Amino acid sequence: MEKSKLNLCGLIAEFFGTMLLVVFGAGIASKADTLWAASIAFGLVLMALIVTLGPVSGGHFNPAVSIGLLISKKIDLKNFLLYVVVQFLGAIAGGALLLLFFKDGNAIGANGLNAFLQASTNHSDTGFMLIALLVELIATFMFVLTIIMTVNSEKNSSKAFIIIPLALTLALMLAGPFTGGSANPARSFGTMIFADSFKHVWIVIVGPVLGAVLAGFTSLILLKHNKKNEQAQSEAH
Repeated sequence: MEKSKLNLCGLIAEFFGTMLLVVFGAGIASKADTLWAASIAFGLVLMALIVTLGPVSGGHFNPAVSIGLLISKKIDLKNFLLYVVVQFLGAIAGGALLLLFFKDGNAIGANGLNAFLQASTNHSDTGFMLIALLVELIATFMFVLTIIMTVNSEKNSSKAFIIIPLALTLALMLAGPFTGGSANPARSFGTMIFADSFKHVWIVIVGPVLGAVLAGFTSLILLKHNKKNEQAQSEAH
């Protein structure tokens, strides 16, 4: 996930990578019987995409990831804007393919939000939506921060194709009971646009965006601290 010059191949890779993440990740998850199975499915699909398309585009496939990498200065603004556009287009294309396959927009895009918001008569929809928003923020923060710190670590960057999918799996397992698990605005938009839950799509856009922004700025502090420690250790030797 390194900063690179703008290239058509990278944009194409982000488009098809995000589309495939939706088709295989959301497609399998929609038929999974348990949360952990759906979460693992997304993690495995992301692992395959990082290995195959990551060397071409950096392997974002997620606007939240791109936001975090923009703030941490691993991608420039021009690349960021174009990446986000093709990620959303790829996700919508993936959602359209799933709709063609399953014939039911709610089956592929429910995201758990409707069930969550209607789960209790003791809470207002506003209160439940705020909980869902906070959960998505926390899950995405954890996921994006893991990515940034991993790709900036000489020790761990070679293991990114394992660490990052595991982080996504954990993030989805955390958010799953509340929102169905997103941590990816494009992925959720691309499926929810065909579902009744689209009225709640702002939750899985705003939450991950805020989480990614927080992760980006947190990483700047951590990376600066790590650099000072490395310099101090170097001077000591």
